[in-house]
Amino acid sequence: MKSSNIRIVLMSTVSTAMAVFLLPASAQAQATTCSQTGTNITCVDGAATVLTATTAGNTLTVPGQGLRTVAPAGASTIVYTATAPIATTGTGGVNLTSTAGALSFTPAAGTNAVNIATTGVGANGLTLTTPGQAATVTVGNITTNGAGSFGVLSNSGTDLVLKTGNITTTGASSRGIQAINQTGTVNITAGSLTTTDRAVSVAAGGTSNATVTVGNVSTGASGVLVGTALLAWLRAGTRHSSLLDHFAIQTAAWGAVDLAL
Repeated sequence: MKSSNIRIVLMSTVSTAMAVFLLPASAQAQATTCSQTGTNITCVDGAATVLTATTAGNTLTVPGQGLRTVAPAGASTIVYTATAPIATTGTGGVNLTSTAGALSFTPAAGTNAVNIATTGVGANGLTLTTPGQAATVTVGNITTNGAGSFGVLSNSGTDLVLKTGNITTTGASSRGIQAINQTGTVNITAGSLTTTDRAVSVAAGGTSNATVTVGNVSTGASGVLVGTALLAWLRAGTRHSSLLDHFAIQTAAWGAVDLAL
């Protein structure tokens, strides 16, 4: 049986001090709406186009605020070009669902990743719903301003490759990145994380590999929680680290509780 491997890389400093930043009023007032014609997706903010994308015919865009795509049959591959942030009020920024094939959401070659900003309760920046499917997703900076508004929430996927810029959450109980019920290899790369709740929480299966690489972490709760397998990984072979031993014990104790929260 394949054993679990976990690698956590903190590129710079970690602190537990809560930091809160308020979006300017102009940012809060923005609202991006998206629609699809054929295989072309267009997102606008007022009269300005903020994102264009191409996709396969089996991916459908739900018209309305934010970018919401659903792929009920086959893989969902979206290649986008962003010229400004996706910004929403009272709903999530980018919500991608693929139930019968792998999901891919990436910028076109030579273009920038899309930034995401949301305001309101339960308005996640990026939500991935990929039951039993792999996902490869690249986005830019994410800011959420509302209670229970995660930067990224991924649920029930297999392999996950996630790349983001900086993530800032300001509302209560708003985590930076949460990936739950993942059954494959999880590879997360992010910039600096400033959150009111846990910065990163990954719950992967017992045979999964998880790698989390982030920059500075400033959080109002514990910083990075990755499954419950770190202690076992340290104990296997000749690995020794008093700091990681202490962290692993705390992680194991909180792992089961975290899944219920």
